[in-house]
Amino acid sequence: MIKTMNATLELNQSKLVRVSTTRPEKVRKSLSSMLPGESGIIDTCCGGDCCNGEFASHLTGDNRLLADRLQIMGLCPGRHVKIIRTGDPLVIRVLETHLGVSAELARDIIVLCDNSHDSNS
Repeated sequence: MIKTMNATLELNQSKLVRVSTTRPEKVRKSLSSMLPGESGIIDTCCGGDCCNGEFASHLTGDNRLLADRLQIMGLCPGRHVKIIRTGDPLVIRVLETHLGVSAELARDIIVLCDNSHDSNS
């Protein structure tokens, strides 16, 4: 048996018998806690699935206005984001556009990200 980072190979008399692959585990993180090069899929924002179905219908007041602004910018559940630069504002890439997001707002956006990141991007 040979184990690699993402696969296990089983050999029988020098012949490949079975290949088992593993997918990287997804980790929930706030956008503000991610590192440059990390990427993932937005899970929740504004305290809920603010951009699914009937957009932001369950939110009220300032949260609803914020949810509307986030959707206009492309920040909603299911959208792929990548961290370009940390700090305040945090710079992310979404829909092939770079956006600056305040540190306060970034704490309320939860992302499902891989354990690995590419700091060369």
